[in-house]
Amino acid sequence: MFVGLRLSRRTRLEICSAVKYGLLERRSVGRVWPTNIARQIVMSKTPSQQITAMRKALLHAPVLSDLYRCLQGRHLSDLPPLIESVKSSAAISSADMHALVTVLIRSLADANLLEVVDGGQRVIGCLHRS
Repeated sequence: MFVGLRLSRRTRLEICSAVKYGLLERRSVGRVWPTNIARQIVMSKTPSQQITAMRKALLHAPVLSDLYRCLQGRHLSDLPPLIESVKSSAAISSADMHALVTVLIRSLADANLLEVVDGGQRVIGCLHRS
């Protein structure tokens, strides 16, 4: 209500995603608050502070952090076989898998965890759960 949003299906999905990333926390039914991670992202004084907060958010998201850990040090070209193995072990539709890969790659880029190597992109392995 405070931000003027109606709870549509899309809004609920966005809220659930923000909770998974650790950006929002539920205090009571129908009420969410920004977390310290969200505040760090929004109120960062330097780009490195913002990147550190984005990395914390990535580690907070269960599926994305697991995929990140599997991809550390590997090229993005290694992604299709990894995704197929995840797809076979979890009940995820092809459409959802495409969305998951898109979110994963965008999250890695936002957290500055991709580097260009030999014309391709490699996932930097430098995160540890804190």
